[in-house]
Amino acid sequence: MKRVTLLTILILMAAGFLFAQSYGRTLPDLTARISCPSYAKAGEELKTNISVKIINLGKGTAKDFFVDLVLSSDTSVPVKIAVYSPNYTEDVLLRGGREHVAELKGLRSMALRLNGTNKIPDDTPTGYYYIAAVVDSANSVHETNEENNVALCKIYVKGKGEQEKLPDLVALKAWIKPPSPVVGQKVYLGCDFMNGGADLKGTWKLSYIVNGKEVYSQKHGDIPSGAKRNPAGWFIPRHPGGYVYSCVLDSGSQIAESNEGNNKAATKFEVSLPPIKPIKPRPIIPNLIVRRCLDSITVKVSADKVSLEKEYGSGNALPVNYNEVKLQLYNSFIRHNKNEVSCQYRSKKGEIPNVVYLFKCKNAFKVKGKPHTYSCKK
Repeated sequence: MKRVTLLTILILMAAGFLFAQSYGRTLPDLTARISCPSYAKAGEELKTNISVKIINLGKGTAKDFFVDLVLSSDTSVPVKIAVYSPNYTEDVLLRGGREHVAELKGLRSMALRLNGTNKIPDDTPTGYYYIAAVVDSANSVHETNEENNVALCKIYVKGKGEQEKLPDLVALKAWIKPPSPVVGQKVYLGCDFMNGGADLKGTWKLSYIVNGKEVYSQKHGDIPSGAKRNPAGWFIPRHPGGYVYSCVLDSGSQIAESNEGNNKAATKFEVSLPPIKPIKPRPIIPNLIVRRCLDSITVKVSADKVSLEKEYGSGNALPVNYNEVKLQLYNSFIRHNKNEVSCQYRSKKGEIPNVVYLFKCKNAFKVKGKPHTYSCKK
């Protein structure tokens, strides 16, 4: 009986697990993306300057849920119904900052239409804040993941009547190196700038724009008041012609500044084709002649009786002044700065001294595969 009871429990647990897995695969999963201005004043109505995109990552359909727009001093924003107040409090709902979504099917997204004024409270102190889009703030939708329902964007709010100084990024000069580049050459893009306002704290983007297109970018951080910088990027032009290069400071509008109109500097330059390398003319090969050392030669040599007997076996030979002897070719080589060929001969047994026969052969070189054969200029 105990075995049956244990088996039943195991079957029920397995069935429950499978049901949970199947049920989980059909649930929605809501999240969001938000963008907002980097700067605003206390009491300002942001309206549609805020944009929100709602995304359903799950397969199930989400119905009848709310999205709240909340102002917070930090990134810890709770998922709950926010409370509106004309005065600033932590995680306060912006005026008119609650929207209703009737339905969002699985694996779909939508741009949320904002109908309210989305006003910042009048008494908000000066400082950096976050505007949060809290999806399903009433927790009415059962989801596979409840931890991704908040999206944030950073904003600097200037309080009313306060004169807190802001940083001011000033683009001083855009320059290139080399000044007259050619197609295919690496061109360095320089940007001289300074912070003409208060100390800047935070990360921001520097974009290098050529003919309206970003070709390079860098992330920069804190810059003290009055500090100057001169970073550089690079690109390689592919076509000749006129180019316009601009360096744009804080191109992502991530920093609140006292003046947003001085963040850009530009310059024009020309790119030409690379110079054509002169083609060296091929040397004209002169008419050649082929010469070869003779296989053998007959020469007259002086000899005595002993040497003749050794060479020819004549025991009764008498001394003579000259004798004709046939010599065989055994070696040849080029000499005198390739202008002469030496052919060397000797007797079969080697007793007769070597005989060298020379012939002129200008710019001589050996003919491949043919021994003792040379090509020469005529």
